[in-house]
Amino acid sequence: MARVRRAEVRERVLAAAAGVFAEKGIAAARMADVAAAAGFTRGAVYSNFANKAELVAAVVDAASDRVAARGAAVFDPAVAPSALPDSLGALVAGGPLVDRRLALELAVQASRDPGLRATLAEPRRRQRRVVAEAITAYAAARGLTPPVRADVLAAVLLALVTSLTIERLVDPDGLPAEALRHALAPLLPA
Repeated sequence: MARVRRAEVRERVLAAAAGVFAEKGIAAARMADVAAAAGFTRGAVYSNFANKAELVAAVVDAASDRVAARGAAVFDPAVAPSALPDSLGALVAGGPLVDRRLALELAVQASRDPGLRATLAEPRRRQRRVVAEAITAYAAARGLTPPVRADVLAAVLLALVTSLTIERLVDPDGLPAEALRHALAPLLPA
């Protein structure tokens, strides 16, 4: 049997940890649960992450990068301004369920845990920077002026996406796509 590369082990452990944290909650999840979900021993998990706090921080970084990339992709200059509300609506409605549940779990845990709150701060700032840069590039490429500064718009849009994602987790049919499109349209460059 071929040996699995260290980078692949790390990626599989991160993916498994995101799933376990989203399903069981960070507090209830054990490193043994993560190892089992990844298909490795606890030793493989601990050879990549010294402890659960380090694993949580790495999961936060990876999840944050995924959110930033999806958020920035909304502002692809090839997307017409009239399509932006639908693209943002797809961002709220789409994405892997594990990422949406993980976002909710991280928010809940961070409200109770100052250490996790500190761990989340820089990745969240990075998300806002990446999306703000995408908004700025989009507006420049399209000759548009955003209704507010790009950094403020990025923060508001990411907060709305997070809140609406939580709302859709609780009540998937409670927010029709049309209502979402109308709510987001005034915030976007046109």
